[in-house]
Amino acid sequence: MSERDLDQKIELRTAFWAMGVSTRLDVKLSAIVPRDRGRAGSEEWTDLDLLAVEYSPLTGLSQSVADCKTVKGRVAERVFWLRGVADLFAARGVYLTRDDPLPPSARQLAVRLGISALDARDRSVLVEQSGTSGLPKAGSFLERGTYQRWNAMVNMTSKKTERLQRYRTTVFWLVSQHRNLTYLVSEVQRVRGEFDPGTPSGLAILLDLAWLYLLTLLRALDDMSRLHLADTRAGMRFVLLGNEQEAQRQEMFADELRRLIAASRSDRGTVKVDVLPDYYEDLAALLSRVARRRSEATAALRTLEFVGTETIANRGATWVEAFPDASLYGPKLASDVVQFLVSACGLSRDFLTRFDDHLRQRVAAKTSRPAASTALQASFFEQATAIQLPIVSDEPASAESDHGSEGIPPESTDR
Repeated sequence: MSERDLDQKIELRTAFWAMGVSTRLDVKLSAIVPRDRGRAGSEEWTDLDLLAVEYSPLTGLSQSVADCKTVKGRVAERVFWLRGVADLFAARGVYLTRDDPLPPSARQLAVRLGISALDARDRSVLVEQSGTSGLPKAGSFLERGTYQRWNAMVNMTSKKTERLQRYRTTVFWLVSQHRNLTYLVSEVQRVRGEFDPGTPSGLAILLDLAWLYLLTLLRALDDMSRLHLADTRAGMRFVLLGNEQEAQRQEMFADELRRLIAASRSDRGTVKVDVLPDYYEDLAALLSRVARRRSEATAALRTLEFVGTETIANRGATWVEAFPDASLYGPKLASDVVQFLVSACGLSRDFLTRFDDHLRQRVAAKTSRPAASTALQASFFEQATAIQLPIVSDEPASAESDHGSEGIPPESTDR
Protein backbone atom coordinates (compact mmCIF):
# COMPACT_ATOMS: atom_id res chain seq x y z
CA MET A 1 0.00 0.00 0.00
CA SER A 2 1.42 3.38 -1.03
CA GLU A 3 1.28 5.85 1.85
CA ARG A 4 1.36 8.70 -0.69
CA ASP A 5 -1.91 7.57 -2.23
CA LEU A 6 -3.74 6.80 1.03
CA ASP A 7 -5.24 10.28 1.46
CA GLN A 8 -6.90 9.99 -1.97
CA LYS A 9 -8.27 6.56 -1.08
CA ILE A 10 -9.68 7.82 2.21
CA GLU A 11 -11.27 10.84 0.54
CA LEU A 12 -12.96 8.70 -2.10
CA ARG A 13 -13.94 6.13 0.54
CA THR A 14 -15.65 8.96 2.41
CA ALA A 15 -17.66 9.86 -0.69
CA PHE A 16 -18.66 6.23 -1.23
CA TRP A 17 -19.72 5.80 2.40
CA ALA A 18 -21.76 8.99 2.14
CA MET A 19 -23.55 7.33 -0.79
CA GLY A 20 -24.46 4.44 1.51
CA VAL A 21 -22.15 1.66 0.25
CA SER A 22 -19.46 -0.51 1.83
CA THR A 23 -15.81 -0.40 0.79
CA ARG A 24 -12.54 -2.30 0.77
CA LEU A 25 -9.11 -0.78 0.24
CA ASP A 26 -6.09 -2.39 -1.45
CA VAL A 27 -7.44 -5.54 -3.08
CA LYS A 28 -4.55 -7.69 -4.30
CA LEU A 29 -4.97 -9.61 -7.55
CA SER A 30 -2.73 -12.56 -8.39
CA ALA A 31 -2.71 -15.74 -10.43
CA ILE A 32 -2.26 -19.21 -8.96
CA VAL A 33 0.58 -20.93 -10.85
CA PRO A 34 2.45 -24.23 -10.52
CA ARG A 35 4.90 -24.15 -7.62
CA ASP A 36 8.56 -24.99 -8.25
CA ARG A 37 11.91 -24.39 -6.59
CA GLY A 38 12.38 -20.91 -7.95
CA ARG A 39 8.79 -19.72 -7.89
CA ALA A 40 6.03 -19.41 -5.36
CA GLY A 41 2.54 -20.76 -5.97
CA SER A 42 1.20 -17.40 -7.16
CA GLU A 43 2.25 -14.47 -9.31
CA GLU A 44 0.94 -10.98 -8.73
CA TRP A 45 -1.13 -9.30 -11.43
CA THR A 46 -1.81 -5.94 -9.86
CA ASP A 47 -3.72 -4.37 -6.99
CA LEU A 48 -6.94 -2.38 -6.86
CA ASP A 49 -6.91 0.75 -4.70
CA LEU A 50 -10.59 0.85 -3.74
CA LEU A 51 -13.59 -1.42 -4.17
CA ALA A 52 -17.14 -0.26 -3.35
CA VAL A 53 -19.99 -2.73 -2.89
CA GLU A 54 -23.75 -2.37 -2.56
CA TYR A 55 -26.70 -4.70 -2.94
CA SER A 56 -30.04 -3.74 -4.44
CA PRO A 57 -33.07 -6.05 -4.26
CA LEU A 58 -33.87 -4.94 -7.83
CA THR A 59 -30.50 -5.24 -9.56
CA GLY A 60 -28.51 -7.47 -7.20
CA LEU A 61 -24.85 -7.05 -6.30
CA SER A 62 -23.16 -3.98 -7.73
CA GLN A 63 -19.45 -3.16 -7.53
CA SER A 64 -17.44 -0.05 -8.32
CA VAL A 65 -13.67 0.30 -8.55
CA ALA A 66 -11.29 3.22 -8.18
CA ASP A 67 -7.66 3.89 -9.04
CA CYS A 68 -6.12 6.54 -6.75
CA LYS A 69 -2.61 7.77 -7.55
CA THR A 70 -0.47 10.81 -6.80
CA VAL A 71 2.03 10.14 -9.62
CA LYS A 72 2.05 12.44 -12.63
CA GLY A 73 1.88 11.53 -16.29
CA ARG A 74 0.89 8.38 -18.22
CA VAL A 75 -2.76 8.94 -17.35
CA ALA A 76 -4.05 7.56 -20.66
CA GLU A 77 -2.22 4.28 -20.09
CA ARG A 78 -3.76 4.03 -16.64
CA VAL A 79 -7.22 4.62 -18.08
CA PHE A 80 -6.80 1.58 -20.35
CA TRP A 81 -5.48 -0.46 -17.40
CA LEU A 82 -8.40 0.53 -15.20
CA ARG A 83 -10.92 -0.48 -17.87
CA GLY A 84 -9.46 -3.98 -17.78
CA VAL A 85 -9.61 -4.17 -13.98
CA ALA A 86 -13.21 -2.93 -14.05
CA ASP A 87 -14.14 -5.71 -16.47
CA LEU A 88 -12.49 -8.26 -14.16
CA PHE A 89 -14.79 -7.13 -11.32
CA ALA A 90 -17.79 -6.55 -13.60
CA ALA A 91 -17.82 -3.06 -12.10
CA ARG A 92 -20.68 -0.72 -12.88
CA GLY A 93 -18.89 2.37 -11.61
CA VAL A 94 -15.26 3.15 -12.48
CA TYR A 95 -13.26 6.06 -11.03
CA LEU A 96 -9.77 7.34 -11.77
CA THR A 97 -8.48 10.04 -9.43
CA ARG A 98 -5.37 12.22 -9.46
CA ASP A 99 -4.22 15.27 -7.51
CA ASP A 100 -3.07 17.28 -10.51
CA PRO A 101 -5.35 18.55 -13.30
CA LEU A 102 -6.02 15.83 -15.87
CA PRO A 103 -5.08 16.32 -19.56
CA PRO A 104 -8.11 16.88 -21.82
CA SER A 105 -7.08 13.89 -23.94
CA ALA A 106 -7.19 11.62 -20.87
CA ARG A 107 -10.64 12.90 -19.90
CA GLN A 108 -11.95 12.25 -23.42
CA LEU A 109 -10.57 8.71 -23.36
CA ALA A 110 -12.10 8.13 -19.93
CA VAL A 111 -15.51 9.18 -21.23
CA ARG A 112 -15.20 6.79 -24.19
CA LEU A 113 -14.41 3.92 -21.81
CA GLY A 114 -17.08 4.76 -19.22
CA ILE A 115 -14.68 5.99 -16.54
CA SER A 116 -15.17 8.96 -14.22
CA ALA A 117 -11.93 10.95 -14.22
CA LEU A 118 -11.45 13.13 -11.13
CA ASP A 119 -8.72 15.54 -10.11
CA ALA A 120 -8.46 17.10 -6.63
CA ARG A 121 -11.21 19.66 -7.30
CA ASP A 122 -13.53 17.04 -8.80
CA ARG A 123 -13.04 14.81 -5.75
CA SER A 124 -13.82 17.66 -3.40
CA VAL A 125 -17.07 18.39 -5.25
CA LEU A 126 -17.99 14.68 -5.26
CA VAL A 127 -17.55 14.51 -1.48
CA GLU A 128 -19.60 17.68 -1.04
CA GLN A 129 -22.43 16.50 -3.31
CA SER A 130 -22.55 13.09 -1.63
CA GLY A 131 -23.79 14.73 1.58
CA THR A 132 -23.33 13.48 5.12
CA SER A 133 -26.44 11.42 5.89
CA GLY A 134 -24.61 8.14 5.25
CA LEU A 135 -21.56 9.07 7.32
CA PRO A 136 -20.88 8.11 10.96
CA LYS A 137 -22.03 10.66 13.52
CA ALA A 138 -19.19 9.74 15.92
CA GLY A 139 -15.72 8.26 15.83
CA SER A 140 -12.81 8.57 13.43
CA PHE A 141 -13.67 5.69 11.07
CA LEU A 142 -12.89 7.69 7.92
CA GLU A 143 -9.52 9.01 9.07
CA ARG A 144 -6.16 7.90 7.76
CA GLY A 145 -4.80 6.73 11.13
CA THR A 146 -7.84 4.56 11.84
CA TYR A 147 -7.42 2.61 8.62
CA GLN A 148 -3.70 2.21 9.26
CA ARG A 149 -4.36 0.76 12.72
CA TRP A 150 -6.93 -1.68 11.32
CA ASN A 151 -4.66 -2.70 8.45
CA ALA A 152 -1.75 -3.36 10.82
CA MET A 153 -3.98 -5.37 13.17
CA VAL A 154 -5.58 -7.69 10.61
CA ASN A 155 -2.26 -8.34 8.88
CA MET A 156 -0.54 -9.59 12.03
CA THR A 157 0.61 -13.03 10.88
CA SER A 158 2.17 -16.06 12.52
CA LYS A 159 3.68 -18.96 10.61
CA LYS A 160 0.50 -20.99 11.23
CA THR A 161 -1.85 -18.33 9.84
CA GLU A 162 0.13 -17.34 6.73
CA ARG A 163 -2.05 -19.47 4.48
CA LEU A 164 -5.28 -18.00 5.88
CA GLN A 165 -3.94 -14.47 5.47
CA ARG A 166 -2.92 -15.21 1.88
CA TYR A 167 -6.41 -16.51 1.24
CA ARG A 168 -8.05 -13.47 2.89
CA THR A 169 -6.02 -10.90 0.98
CA THR A 170 -5.49 -12.58 -2.40
CA VAL A 171 -6.83 -16.08 -3.07
CA PHE A 172 -10.42 -15.12 -2.23
CA TRP A 173 -10.53 -12.93 -5.34
CA LEU A 174 -9.02 -15.60 -7.62
CA VAL A 175 -11.17 -18.70 -7.12
CA SER A 176 -14.64 -19.19 -8.54
CA GLN A 177 -16.83 -17.26 -6.16
CA HIS A 178 -19.21 -20.11 -5.34
CA ARG A 179 -16.18 -22.08 -4.09
CA ASN A 180 -15.63 -19.48 -1.37
CA LEU A 181 -18.79 -20.70 0.39
CA THR A 182 -16.78 -23.74 1.53
CA TYR A 183 -13.21 -22.57 0.88
CA LEU A 184 -13.35 -19.79 3.48
CA VAL A 185 -14.81 -22.09 6.15
CA SER A 186 -12.19 -24.79 5.53
CA GLU A 187 -9.33 -22.27 5.72
CA VAL A 188 -10.55 -20.99 9.10
CA GLN A 189 -11.14 -24.53 10.39
CA ARG A 190 -7.48 -25.37 9.67
CA VAL A 191 -6.23 -22.73 12.13
CA ARG A 192 -9.19 -22.32 14.48
CA GLY A 193 -6.89 -22.96 17.44
CA GLU A 194 -5.06 -19.74 16.57
CA PHE A 195 -8.24 -17.63 16.92
CA ASP A 196 -8.33 -16.11 20.39
CA PRO A 197 -11.54 -14.23 21.26
CA GLY A 198 -9.63 -12.38 23.96
CA THR A 199 -7.48 -10.50 21.44
CA PRO A 200 -8.80 -7.60 19.35
CA SER A 201 -6.92 -8.87 16.30
CA GLY A 202 -8.79 -12.20 16.39
CA LEU A 203 -12.19 -10.49 16.28
CA ALA A 204 -11.06 -7.93 13.69
CA ILE A 205 -9.88 -10.70 11.34
CA LEU A 206 -13.07 -12.70 11.89
CA LEU A 207 -15.24 -9.68 11.04
CA ASP A 208 -13.21 -9.10 7.88
CA LEU A 209 -13.75 -12.76 6.94
CA ALA A 210 -17.46 -12.32 7.71
CA TRP A 211 -17.52 -9.35 5.30
CA LEU A 212 -15.99 -11.53 2.58
CA TYR A 213 -18.42 -14.36 3.35
CA LEU A 214 -21.45 -12.09 3.17
CA LEU A 215 -20.17 -10.79 -0.19
CA THR A 216 -19.99 -14.43 -1.36
CA LEU A 217 -23.51 -15.09 -0.05
CA LEU A 218 -24.84 -12.13 -2.03
CA ARG A 219 -23.28 -13.49 -5.22
CA ALA A 220 -24.82 -16.86 -4.42
CA LEU A 221 -28.16 -15.17 -3.81
CA ASP A 222 -28.05 -13.58 -7.26
CA ASP A 223 -27.36 -16.97 -8.83
CA MET A 224 -30.04 -18.67 -6.74
CA SER A 225 -32.59 -15.99 -7.63
CA ARG A 226 -32.08 -16.81 -11.30
CA LEU A 227 -32.34 -20.57 -10.72
CA HIS A 228 -34.56 -21.69 -7.81
CA LEU A 229 -35.86 -18.71 -5.88
CA ALA A 230 -38.76 -20.70 -4.36
CA ASP A 231 -36.53 -23.63 -3.33
CA THR A 232 -33.56 -22.45 -1.28
CA ARG A 233 -32.03 -25.90 -0.94
CA ALA A 234 -32.18 -26.71 -4.64
CA GLY A 235 -30.68 -23.32 -5.47
CA MET A 236 -28.03 -23.65 -2.78
CA ARG A 237 -27.04 -27.12 -3.98
CA PHE A 238 -26.64 -25.84 -7.54
CA VAL A 239 -24.54 -22.88 -6.38
CA LEU A 240 -22.28 -25.12 -4.27
CA LEU A 241 -21.77 -27.91 -6.79
CA GLY A 242 -22.04 -26.05 -10.10
CA ASN A 243 -24.17 -27.22 -12.99
CA GLU A 244 -26.03 -30.55 -13.09
CA GLN A 245 -23.20 -32.27 -14.91
CA GLU A 246 -20.74 -31.22 -12.20
CA ALA A 247 -23.15 -32.32 -9.47
CA GLN A 248 -23.52 -35.77 -11.04
CA ARG A 249 -19.76 -36.08 -11.42
CA GLN A 250 -19.23 -35.31 -7.72
CA GLU A 251 -21.97 -37.77 -6.72
CA MET A 252 -20.26 -40.50 -8.77
CA PHE A 253 -16.96 -39.67 -7.08
CA ALA A 254 -18.64 -39.88 -3.66
CA ASP A 255 -20.17 -43.27 -4.54
CA GLU A 256 -16.75 -44.59 -5.52
CA LEU A 257 -15.26 -43.33 -2.26
CA ARG A 258 -18.01 -45.04 -0.28
CA ARG A 259 -17.33 -48.30 -2.10
CA LEU A 260 -13.57 -48.13 -1.51
CA ILE A 261 -13.92 -47.21 2.17
CA ALA A 262 -16.51 -49.93 2.75
CA ALA A 263 -14.27 -52.51 1.08
CA SER A 264 -11.40 -51.61 3.41
CA ARG A 265 -13.44 -51.93 6.60
CA SER A 266 -14.12 -55.15 8.44
CA ASP A 267 -17.28 -54.05 10.26
CA ARG A 268 -19.19 -53.34 7.02
CA GLY A 269 -20.93 -50.46 8.74
CA THR A 270 -22.55 -47.49 7.02
CA VAL A 271 -20.04 -45.24 5.28
CA LYS A 272 -20.95 -41.57 5.10
CA VAL A 273 -19.42 -39.60 2.25
CA ASP A 274 -21.40 -36.50 1.32
CA VAL A 275 -20.67 -34.05 -1.47
CA LEU A 276 -22.25 -31.32 0.64
CA PRO A 277 -20.58 -29.92 3.79
CA ASP A 278 -21.91 -30.89 7.21
CA TYR A 279 -23.01 -27.29 7.78
CA TYR A 280 -25.09 -27.27 4.59
CA GLU A 281 -28.45 -26.96 6.36
CA ASP A 282 -27.25 -23.99 8.40
CA LEU A 283 -25.82 -22.43 5.25
CA ALA A 284 -29.13 -22.83 3.44
CA ALA A 285 -30.91 -21.29 6.43
CA LEU A 286 -28.50 -18.36 6.47
CA LEU A 287 -28.97 -17.78 2.75
CA SER A 288 -32.71 -17.78 3.37
CA ARG A 289 -32.20 -15.04 5.99
CA VAL A 290 -30.18 -12.98 3.53
CA ALA A 291 -32.82 -13.48 0.83
CA ARG A 292 -35.61 -12.30 3.15
CA ARG A 293 -33.59 -9.27 4.26
CA ARG A 294 -31.78 -8.52 1.03
CA SER A 295 -32.70 -4.84 1.32
CA GLU A 296 -30.52 -4.76 4.48
CA ALA A 297 -27.51 -6.53 2.93
CA THR A 298 -25.52 -3.34 2.31
CA ALA A 299 -26.18 -2.20 5.88
CA ALA A 300 -24.87 -5.56 7.13
CA LEU A 301 -21.68 -5.15 5.09
CA ARG A 302 -21.25 -1.62 6.46
CA THR A 303 -21.80 -2.87 10.01
CA LEU A 304 -19.04 -5.49 9.71
CA GLU A 305 -16.66 -2.99 8.08
CA PHE A 306 -17.32 -0.26 10.65
CA VAL A 307 -17.23 -2.38 13.81
CA GLY A 308 -14.04 -4.17 12.75
CA THR A 309 -12.26 -0.93 11.85
CA GLU A 310 -13.57 1.71 14.24
CA THR A 311 -14.86 -0.16 17.29
CA ILE A 312 -12.34 -3.01 17.48
CA ALA A 313 -9.09 -1.85 15.85
CA ASN A 314 -9.45 1.83 16.76
CA ARG A 315 -11.21 1.25 20.11
CA GLY A 316 -13.48 4.10 19.13
CA ALA A 317 -17.19 4.65 18.61
CA THR A 318 -19.69 1.80 18.63
CA TRP A 319 -22.19 1.26 15.83
CA VAL A 320 -25.04 2.80 17.81
CA GLU A 321 -22.99 5.89 18.65
CA ALA A 322 -22.08 6.40 15.03
CA PHE A 323 -25.52 5.57 13.59
CA PRO A 324 -28.05 6.26 16.37
CA ASP A 325 -31.05 6.23 14.03
CA ALA A 326 -30.10 3.24 11.89
CA SER A 327 -32.33 0.17 11.60
CA LEU A 328 -31.59 -2.97 13.62
CA TYR A 329 -32.01 -5.25 10.65
CA GLY A 330 -28.60 -4.63 9.06
CA PRO A 331 -26.61 -5.30 12.27
CA LYS A 332 -28.81 -8.33 12.96
CA LEU A 333 -28.01 -9.79 9.55
CA ALA A 334 -24.31 -9.15 10.19
CA SER A 335 -24.66 -10.98 13.52
CA ASP A 336 -26.24 -13.95 11.74
CA VAL A 337 -23.22 -14.23 9.42
CA VAL A 338 -20.78 -14.07 12.35
CA GLN A 339 -22.79 -16.69 14.23
CA PHE A 340 -22.76 -19.01 11.22
CA LEU A 341 -18.97 -18.75 10.85
CA VAL A 342 -18.43 -19.32 14.58
CA SER A 343 -20.55 -22.47 14.42
CA ALA A 344 -19.34 -23.83 11.07
CA CYS A 345 -15.66 -23.18 11.83
CA GLY A 346 -15.79 -24.47 15.40
CA LEU A 347 -14.73 -21.16 16.98
CA SER A 348 -15.45 -19.95 20.49
CA ARG A 349 -18.90 -18.41 20.94
CA ASP A 350 -17.15 -15.60 22.79
CA PHE A 351 -16.47 -14.10 19.35
CA LEU A 352 -20.21 -13.76 18.77
CA THR A 353 -20.79 -12.43 22.28
CA ARG A 354 -18.14 -9.76 21.85
CA PHE A 355 -19.48 -8.69 18.47
CA ASP A 356 -23.06 -8.55 19.70
CA ASP A 357 -22.00 -6.48 22.71
CA HIS A 358 -21.39 -3.63 20.28
CA LEU A 359 -24.92 -4.08 18.92
CA ARG A 360 -26.77 -4.43 22.22
CA GLN A 361 -25.74 -0.90 23.09
CA ARG A 362 -28.33 0.33 20.60
CA VAL A 363 -31.03 -0.69 23.07
CA ALA A 364 -29.25 0.98 25.97
CA ALA A 365 -29.06 4.19 23.96
CA LYS A 366 -32.74 4.07 23.06
CA THR A 367 -33.87 3.41 26.63
CA SER A 368 -32.33 6.74 27.64
CA ARG A 369 -35.40 8.23 25.91
CA PRO A 370 -39.01 7.71 27.03
CA ALA A 371 -40.08 4.34 25.66
CA ALA A 372 -43.59 2.97 25.28
CA SER A 373 -42.52 -0.48 24.13
CA THR A 374 -40.95 -3.17 26.27
CA ALA A 375 -39.13 -4.36 23.15
CA LEU A 376 -36.93 -1.26 23.39
CA GLN A 377 -35.96 -2.24 26.92
CA ALA A 378 -35.00 -5.79 25.97
CA SER A 379 -31.56 -7.16 25.29
CA PHE A 380 -30.41 -7.14 21.68
CA PHE A 381 -31.41 -10.75 21.10
CA GLU A 382 -34.72 -10.30 22.92
CA GLN A 383 -35.46 -7.33 20.74
CA ALA A 384 -34.42 -9.28 17.65
CA THR A 385 -36.83 -12.04 18.64
CA ALA A 386 -39.59 -9.53 19.33
CA ILE A 387 -39.35 -8.27 15.77
CA GLN A 388 -38.95 -11.81 14.40
CA LEU A 389 -35.34 -11.67 13.32
CA PRO A 390 -34.08 -15.28 13.38
CA ILE A 391 -30.65 -16.41 14.50
CA VAL A 392 -28.68 -19.20 12.87
CA SER A 393 -28.67 -22.30 15.03
CA ASP A 394 -25.55 -24.07 16.24
CA GLU A 395 -27.03 -27.38 15.09
CA PRO A 396 -27.84 -28.24 11.47
CA ALA A 397 -31.47 -27.44 10.97
CA SER A 398 -34.01 -26.88 8.30
CA ALA A 399 -34.84 -23.32 7.32
CA GLU A 400 -38.48 -23.98 8.10
CA SER A 401 -37.99 -25.60 11.52
CA ASP A 402 -38.71 -23.82 14.78
CA HIS A 403 -35.87 -23.79 17.31
CA GLY A 404 -37.05 -21.03 19.58
CA SER A 405 -35.25 -17.79 20.34
CA GLU A 406 -31.80 -19.40 20.40
CA GLY A 407 -32.29 -21.34 17.16
CA ILE A 408 -33.86 -20.41 13.84
CA PRO A 409 -37.40 -19.21 14.56
CA PRO A 410 -39.62 -18.79 11.51
CA GLU A 411 -39.87 -15.24 10.24
CA SER A 412 -43.16 -13.52 10.58
CA THR A 413 -44.96 -12.35 7.47
CA ASP A 414 -46.24 -9.46 9.53
CA ARG A 415 -43.68 -6.70 8.99
